[in-house]
Amino acid sequence: MGAIFSQGLERELAGVELLVFDEFHCTEPGDAMLMGKLVKYCREHGIRLVTTSNYEPEKLLDDDTFHHLVKPIIENIRLNFEVFELDNSLDYRLVDNGHSGERTGFRAGSLTLLPQEILASEQATWVEIGYDRIQATGVEDDTIWISFDQMCRTRRNTADYLELANRYSHWHISEIPSSDTMAMDEERRLANLIDVFYDKDVEVHLYAEDDLSGLGHMLHDTEKARLTSRLTQLKRSEHERTSASR
Repeated sequence: MGAIFSQGLERELAGVELLVFDEFHCTEPGDAMLMGKLVKYCREHGIRLVTTSNYEPEKLLDDDTFHHLVKPIIENIRLNFEVFELDNSLDYRLVDNGHSGERTGFRAGSLTLLPQEILASEQATWVEIGYDRIQATGVEDDTIWISFDQMCRTRRNTADYLELANRYSHWHISEIPSSDTMAMDEERRLANLIDVFYDKDVEVHLYAEDDLSGLGHMLHDTEKARLTSRLTQLKRSEHERTSASR
């Protein structure tokens, strides 16, 4: 694996003098090993590396079990990089931009405090994703109705979410459980899903047992703050049963 990655770096970075790496962070041990090779390769080959991150170097792979894997990278960064913190504590997503009249894309979505019933299985539609498939409640043009179980309690990853977000621009996700009791892996998948929807500016309507204020209790503080900020963009409704009921 290491040799293949090194060969890939040689191929992709041939002739590169400046590499800009956005979202410089890792959450898994494998990512940390690859990150270390990238930083080392750039230094050895005189490539200037500019990165952005939501985390200070010491928060890379912020997991007590695996944090030791990134300590050499952190030492390298502190020794050979200039680190700038750009934070004025203002969340621009919450600032009125003067376009409050028309809500489009992600901001056209909603969070309804009303779990919805799933269609009978014989009415459902199978959606192919990679070498797998998931069961949607319904699909119509660029709109998909699907349950939390299928999106966050199956073997889904961010790559799956990206592919599905490219297919469907309008989403209805039902039966989202209480955020206070959500399992860590489910919470992580839902957080990743919201990130994808926001970045792709996809319209999403969530139907949950609570207002998701407890979401993020298993996440890093920075991730939790970003997730909370994005969810505040959604219109709130407590008793409204919308046309998403199929």
